[in-house]
Amino acid sequence: MQEEARRLVRIQLVFEDASGGLRPQTKNFEDLDMLAGELKLKSELWEAVCEADEHLDNCSTDTIRSVDLDKMGEVASHVDAVVENIRPCTTQVVGGFELERLEKLQATLHGLAPVIRDLRNPHLAERHWSKLEHKMQLQQLLEVNAVGHGTAIRHVSEEASAEAAIAGSFMSVVRTWEAQEIPVEARKDRDGRDVYCIGDCVELSSLIEESQVLLRVMDLSTYSLVVQERLPKMISDLDHTKASLELLQVCQRKWDYTQRLVSIDFARTFPDQAKQLQKHDTAWRSLTLNLFNRSLCLPFGVNTEHRQTLQVILEGFEGAVKTLADHLEIKRQVFPAFFQLSDLELATLLSKCRDVGCIPSFLYQCFDNVGRIVFGVRDGFQDILQITSRVHGDAETIPMGKNLKARGPVEQWLAAVEKRLAEQLRRSTKQAIEMLARYESPQPNAAAPKIDLTRFSIQVRDQNLEIIWVKQLTFSLF
Repeated sequence: MQEEARRLVRIQLVFEDASGGLRPQTKNFEDLDMLAGELKLKSELWEAVCEADEHLDNCSTDTIRSVDLDKMGEVASHVDAVVENIRPCTTQVVGGFELERLEKLQATLHGLAPVIRDLRNPHLAERHWSKLEHKMQLQQLLEVNAVGHGTAIRHVSEEASAEAAIAGSFMSVVRTWEAQEIPVEARKDRDGRDVYCIGDCVELSSLIEESQVLLRVMDLSTYSLVVQERLPKMISDLDHTKASLELLQVCQRKWDYTQRLVSIDFARTFPDQAKQLQKHDTAWRSLTLNLFNRSLCLPFGVNTEHRQTLQVILEGFEGAVKTLADHLEIKRQVFPAFFQLSDLELATLLSKCRDVGCIPSFLYQCFDNVGRIVFGVRDGFQDILQITSRVHGDAETIPMGKNLKARGPVEQWLAAVEKRLAEQLRRSTKQAIEMLARYESPQPNAAAPKIDLTRFSIQVRDQNLEIIWVKQLTFSLF
């Protein structure tokens, strides 16, 4: 149009030159540029309206999954650009020609894209589509004004995504516990036999707690419909598994305790309890052997028979431990020095009491100054001949007299040793005091007696020196 206008202006100029000034003044068509701009805006607006209408019409029969969202985005971008250019020049578009229509198309294009994406959500199941429509075309979305229902569609899509996430998390928990094993280690017991023991279960217990928390969160969620049939059973299985694992660990600790403390002395003293303990020990070894061969955690944990067996074994171990504690308490009552020994030390001493050579290693805890007990060479080293000082060694020995033997329960003959040792020291102290008395009160015209204290123990001599010092101090003061 502008080219045509310029051509007409040139023609007019030619006529003016030929007329010799007889024609009226030339018009330069100043309004032509403004008119051309207005026509251009209207043309762009109309082209955008036609393009948007044509695009929506062409894809109106497409299914939701076949709609080309990229092409729709390009059309929407073009419409955005046209609207942006026209809006500042609205006054030039007489009567708002088709501008309102274009803005409605712009809103439709921008509203359709997120709605279509929500409807394409791969997690939408039949129960979600029942709230909408399973087979929808773009034309149907337009007819039902789907853009106006975008919020509802988005909520349904988010619900499907949340349910899919919960289902994925649930299956992750299931897969984890299908492969999780209880740590079982092969060892040797105190008799050198093979035995299988429960290992460190800290990580396994933590994993159970984490899974329980996750499943309970799922159970409280409004999106747990997808796993509601399997979720309660899985929660129950983990609860049972946790209880079984705790029983396993407690039984293992009790078994370790009885292994360290139960001795031959216990079996002789409590034969019935020892038989019961042996029965439970055999059941425990059988259970741990089977667990070593089939160590999957969840199948073991949900087995009711296993939990019942563990309860019986635990009760048996606890009964043996209580009996053993009472047994050790009786030993301590007979010989109070045993209170200075731990349960393990005392049980070890009782288990080896028939070998008198094992006794000296515990003497320093039972006696203040007994380093060694010297046994005779007759009757299986049962004669107790003398006591050697722990501080002075062989330089200080206390003879124990006759008829003192290491026979019977160890607490009884050790108590007899303690009693005899006290008697011997009192006797020696009395003899030394009598000897000093003769030295201080000699007979008239008699030579002073010689005092030989070397045959007395060092502590007796020290005690007598203290007696002399106190006596002299008292004499000097009074």
